[in-house]
Amino acid sequence: MKHPLLEVENLSVSYQMENKRVQVVRDLSFSIDRGETLAIVGESGSGKTATALSIIGLLPDNGKIDKGKIYFDGKQLAGQTEKEWVEIRGKKIAMIMQDPMSALNPVLTIGRQMEEVFLLRRKEKVNKKRIRQECLSLLGLVGVTEPELRLNQYPHELSGGILQRITIAIALAGKPDLLIADEPTTALDGIIKKQILSLLADLQKQLNLSILLITHDLAETATLADKVLVLYAGKAVEYGKADLVLKEPQHPYTKSLLKAVPTMDLDKNIPLFALKGQPPKPGHLPPGCAFHPRCPIAEEKCKKDDALNGLKEPGPYGRYVSCIRPKEERKKLLSAIKLKPERSSKITNIFSGENGAPILEIHDLKKHFKAGNFLSRKVIKAVDGISFTVNSGQITAIVGESGSGKSTLWKTIVGLHQATGGEVYYLGKKLKTMKDKRAFYQQVGFVFQNASASFNPRMTVGESILEPLRAAKWNPKERNGRLERLFELVGLPMEKRNAYPNELSGGQQQRAAIARALSVNPKIMILDEPVSSLDVSIQAQIINLLKELQEKLQISMLFISHDLPLVRYFADQVLVMHHGKLVERAKCEELFAHPTHPYSEKLIRAFLPSEEKNKTVHLLCHSSHSEMSGKSLQNRERTLPSKV
Repeated sequence: MKHPLLEVENLSVSYQMENKRVQVVRDLSFSIDRGETLAIVGESGSGKTATALSIIGLLPDNGKIDKGKIYFDGKQLAGQTEKEWVEIRGKKIAMIMQDPMSALNPVLTIGRQMEEVFLLRRKEKVNKKRIRQECLSLLGLVGVTEPELRLNQYPHELSGGILQRITIAIALAGKPDLLIADEPTTALDGIIKKQILSLLADLQKQLNLSILLITHDLAETATLADKVLVLYAGKAVEYGKADLVLKEPQHPYTKSLLKAVPTMDLDKNIPLFALKGQPPKPGHLPPGCAFHPRCPIAEEKCKKDDALNGLKEPGPYGRYVSCIRPKEERKKLLSAIKLKPERSSKITNIFSGENGAPILEIHDLKKHFKAGNFLSRKVIKAVDGISFTVNSGQITAIVGESGSGKSTLWKTIVGLHQATGGEVYYLGKKLKTMKDKRAFYQQVGFVFQNASASFNPRMTVGESILEPLRAAKWNPKERNGRLERLFELVGLPMEKRNAYPNELSGGQQQRAAIARALSVNPKIMILDEPVSSLDVSIQAQIINLLKELQEKLQISMLFISHDLPLVRYFADQVLVMHHGKLVERAKCEELFAHPTHPYSEKLIRAFLPSEEKNKTVHLLCHSSHSEMSGKSLQNRERTLPSKV
């Protein structure tokens, strides 16, 4: 009888938190066959990473497996000693971490780090020349360009896409049977993300590799997975064949996650569908079904009963759904879920600037960096002669691959980088003197990608939000009144003012960051990848909030992003950057309907459904490929009138 490569039975995992043990994984069962990919999907805190760490024996000191069995190739893994794990970890089961920069040693070259893997995992003596050849062979296998050069480089000298390929190569060095990929494309742009997913699919076929994919991106699931396991609050809520789960989700949580995924055909006049509320924290689960406070079809019985309704369909892929409602009743109720989140009516216009007037004008802006030593001096043109205008109340998106110069552009505009050339005008006045720049800084709000890192961990959320007001010399009474107003604007309860950043969820941290950016009534906000690290459900909440604030307050925005469906939904004007240059500038609808530069079309194509799983992914992205395929492309920059 054929056995699965990996079989998990009734796994429960807990962490020691403060003075009690908290269960983060509850009675979890699943299996992976040889050459098969299982995707574990769920929001942050659902138990995905804890499950993966249990399988590879890397739970932290405060974590332990309470019960359950983990069989790998017929061998029980739970309870293995560290000496026994040495023979399994890296050789039979390998793991790709979420952040390749953190996974690699910054003071060692790529070659040195790859060689260490071979030396540590092989008992027989191998000469260095052979090891180097194996390193080159691996880099070639994962599609790293110029492998000889890469071996002599350090991690900070490489792009995110190349770094992720290198971490995959290191994971494959031991020729494992199972590869665990923990959020492998979270911080990557659309083109690189598609390349990495395609690479994993190719490797799976070439090496007959089994893959456990940990993700909150359902587009990844549709592209790569054979089976899908959906987790919520540490428990499986749906499990089955990927095509079936994605085409006909039978649990309200799975259905809600699918509806929250941004697609290319979103109607700008309709708010994004967003799950209400936040996922429960481990150790603070509601009674009954943990999902019932957020469930659109919950009934009174759900608050008391958490029974497993074991729906099992014929065939090798069992279909399980954890819901007490009967299948037909649930299907009827799920089909009636409406995509109409409520808009707040409490926001009033606090900015009286004239809509449409130029607020920011950029003329031939340049930022060049010098690299190397005096013997091999090289000039890197990160921003090379860019010009554009942002009008009052307008959302301008800057898009492009990692390394295209997006972040360098906005940092040069606001003066974090000293410009090599060009001019910046704010409200028609050139930013030349320090006095002009100081006045500009007081009217700009910033929201960064990593909200947690942007807060002082020793200051409460309320103190952090009030800090810009103290710097602007607002009196205490005005500050306190403004704080209440800001919390109301972004939908945070006032009791959170005394909480520290680590006590807030990811969505709450980003709301607090938006409140801080709005504190001094800015005329323009700069948002640098503000939702890229958030779950799709929380991402929808934040985008709805930003859109609502922009519409009511008429704040201009610079929105830096590599998520084109969100850009199409959110922006008025789009700037496409490639190697430091502006290759196309257009109104949002024009750009997506008729891109005139090949690079713009390439970016858009990266977010279209793959041909291999077109029927499945059609649920996630309904854009018509044929609309663009017949258009002739011209290698030129589109010109716009000054008022868009």
